[in-house]
Amino acid sequence: WKLRVGPEELSEAKALITIRPTERLECNKHIENIAYWAILRGDEIILNGHSNKVIAWLACADLGDAPDSSNHFGKPMDAYPSVQANYPTVFDVTVTGAARGPKHKYTKPLHLGRGVTEEREADVGPDVDPTNNIRPLKNLANLDGRDDGLVRSEFTLDHCQFAKIPVLVSIDPVVVASLPNDAQGKVYLNIWLDSNRDGDWEDNFDCPTQAGQTSGVTWEHIVVDYAIDVAALGPGIHKIYAPTNWPVYWPPEFMEKKMPAWMRITLSERPSNKVLDCGAGTCHIGDGRGYDAPFDLGETEDYLVRPPKPGEPPSTDGADPTVGKKGFLHPHRDPQTGALFWVAQWNVHYKNVGHALATNVVV
Repeated sequence: WKLRVGPEELSEAKALITIRPTERLECNKHIENIAYWAILRGDEIILNGHSNKVIAWLACADLGDAPDSSNHFGKPMDAYPSVQANYPTVFDVTVTGAARGPKHKYTKPLHLGRGVTEEREADVGPDVDPTNNIRPLKNLANLDGRDDGLVRSEFTLDHCQFAKIPVLVSIDPVVVASLPNDAQGKVYLNIWLDSNRDGDWEDNFDCPTQAGQTSGVTWEHIVVDYAIDVAALGPGIHKIYAPTNWPVYWPPEFMEKKMPAWMRITLSERPSNKVLDCGAGTCHIGDGRGYDAPFDLGETEDYLVRPPKPGEPPSTDGADPTVGKKGFLHPHRDPQTGALFWVAQWNVHYKNVGHALATNVVV
């Protein structure tokens, strides 16, 4: 970057310097960046200085974005109007006895959907988006920029019936080498649905007993440790139809009124953290929480879903238009007069990163 100042011209010049981190910047560590400048007369330095110090963090972790009342601000959040949210989302909890949300240290080798926006924490700190996943002081959630694993255009539910949840899983060529020695090339998919819309994922319900079942009891942990053989699937993006462990409780009145419910999808190299007994001491399930130590790999995505019944028109929520805008100022000189001036450049990039056709989009 060069700036020319004419003879006896006194002016102030400012430069915005953009850096691109390389592999030398390790995940979850920081660098202190200072730009040095100099004014030269031939090879002689006649004036020099440096910029302000900028601390850059490389955030590689991922967390969910469901509302969590055990946030860093101590501010209760709503799951639905007049219903407090008790979903475990924040990892570094400050409330005594609160459950940690699932956190994944590295997302690139294994994640849901086609992309991930990383963050250090759900409600504070740096975030690639750049807003935090949840903003408790404004009672806002569902702010993660790349929740794209659920194939909404194929997602349906029928009350007290088994279901297969369509999910996209992205596998990097290095993922098998990144798994624990006892993983045998497998990772785990877990899904929770707030079936009674009470602000948590820990309830059970009675459904008519289905063929092959000994009990009609069903739980909000609807998919429990569904094993995915990444070694057999190989690198790429794969559509997985994860079968529920029991019929899904989703009352007809919720469908008729198109009432939303919070759903969590977690992909990880370890099975889920199980804190609930679901029968006879041999059945154990989770409530959406993570462990005290983060998962090494994977991603957690949270959705406010309105699933239709099978045979009904698919959800249009599958479309996900995104717009990126960047502005630049470039110094130019008039070739005829030699006068200096600035040229403004405005770039707009748009794309549909969802699974359904986006219609009536205005940019």
